Amino acid sequence: FHMRSLRVLLEQNSSGKYRLSKIGEKALRIVGELEEWAFQGELEPKNTIFPFASVTERSIAFFIDISVTFIVFMLPTIVTDVFLARFANGISLDFNIFLFLALLWFYLTLLEGFSGQSLGKLAMRLKVVRVDGKPMSYDNAAIRNLGKCFLLPLDLLAGNRLKNKRFLRYFDKIAGTMVIDLQSSRQNS
Repeated sequence: FHMRSLRVLLEQNSSGKYRLSKIGEKALRIVGELEEWAFQGELEPKNTIFPFASVTERSIAFFIDISVTFIVFMLPTIVTDVFLARFANGISLDFNIFLFLALLWFYLTLLEGFSGQSLGKLAMRLKVVRVDGKPMSYDNAAIRNLGKCFLLPLDLLAGNRLKNKRFLRYFDKIAGTMVIDLQSSRQNS
């Protein structure tokens, strides 16, 4: 019965297997475009339980995360480099800056992928969530933090052009994530 109902969208090949017909492929493409439009549209969620985190709160959380990463990685590295410069005539801060950014990306991806919160976000009572309501994943966290750690000025500029409160950064839109303020939602309840 179902196969007969879908006969316009499906066709059977010579081996008896079903596949999408040309009309079925076009219908699938249209449904995909509608889903993308609905996801990327400028429509604000009707029932926003949690308010979006402010730029100030997000900046403070990021400063805390950079400080934690700096203390764990860069401070010992700088001390070592100063020691080597004093006694071995060599300093390699250029490569260490790249390692610092890679460690920052890994740290943010690991914590946000696991719980949606880095230490900075935990301290500021912020959380990264997916726009579609599904659980946060390491893939989402890796994509959103790529822009933050390696392309922050461009990420912020492109995000500002979106004119959407959910996405302050462009990589948040690509990852389908937004940062919410957990503290304000409790105060409003």
